[in-house]
Amino acid sequence: MRRFSFKRKIAVSLMFFSMLASVNAENLIIEESSGNTTSYDLGSKPVITYSGDLLVVKTDLANAEFALAQVAKYYFRAEPTKNIEPLSETNAYISVTEENFTMKNCQPGSPVNIFTIDGKGVGNYQVASDGSLEISLSNLPQGIYIIKTNSANIKFIRK
Repeated sequence: MRRFSFKRKIAVSLMFFSMLASVNAENLIIEESSGNTTSYDLGSKPVITYSGDLLVVKTDLANAEFALAQVAKYYFRAEPTKNIEPLSETNAYISVTEENFTMKNCQPGSPVNIFTIDGKGVGNYQVASDGSLEISLSNLPQGIYIIKTNSANIKFIRK
């Protein structure tokens, strides 16, 4: 009979409990050292990769890049997005859909720029005094675009 060492038992237990936690997870959360928090619904099939000094999150609709030095932690959360409490002053919310780009609870006056994949500027915006910004993407032709904010570069495909 083979005996497991204490360290091995701990490692197996940790793996088991982390798998249990992720079974019920509905969101991927990325917390930055600045206090910004970004949430991804697992239904959008986020994939995390690393590219140089960047943490890259790819979903069905968009890609986001975070400087590794600015990522405090990332984890899975079991609560559904629709039941999140109102945003605190330090939690930024960014959402990209086929039709809209939405930011809430961001720094007022922050620039937001949209570029085509070849670098041509197609829109320059500023976060409103209440920290929000909503941009309609429906007027953009099909293609790949990059939304540049102070905290992230988000790539998305307009189909």
